[in-house]
Amino acid sequence: MGHIIVEGVRVSTDHYIGGERVSSTRTFEDISPIDETTLGHVAAGGSAEIEAAVTAAQKAFPAWAALGPQGRGVYLRRFAGIIEAHVEDLAAVETIDNGSLLEASRLRVMKRSAHNIRFFATYAEQLHSEVWDMSDRTAQNLVL
Repeated sequence: MGHIIVEGVRVSTDHYIGGERVSSTRTFEDISPIDETTLGHVAAGGSAEIEAAVTAAQKAFPAWAALGPQGRGVYLRRFAGIIEAHVEDLAAVETIDNGSLLEASRLRVMKRSAHNIRFFATYAEQLHSEVWDMSDRTAQNLVL
């Protein structure tokens, strides 16, 4: 499986599909806008990778849905915690990859990402749902 080192951080260059790293026969060159150096060659998805990702998502969806808002919230909050634990590495990689200011990535973008994930986990837990069968369609009314 492929990887590159960006600012001392090991970054996979493969897709993540169905819980596994998946390489691709095609790649694209990832160039830093800061100094136009090539960071590496990253897997470029095509129809095979799209099909695999959709199949994996369809397979995972019933178990994810069965968790309910509180169960999904546990995973989302864990994800937010992982972002916060790795702010420095994430900010360094994103800064080199997209040319943003390191301080902005570190103090705003990464922390805001974790905040947003937590916000939506809590928001989903507060929703109540009513579902109506309408022939071949399902409508859902979400009420706070």
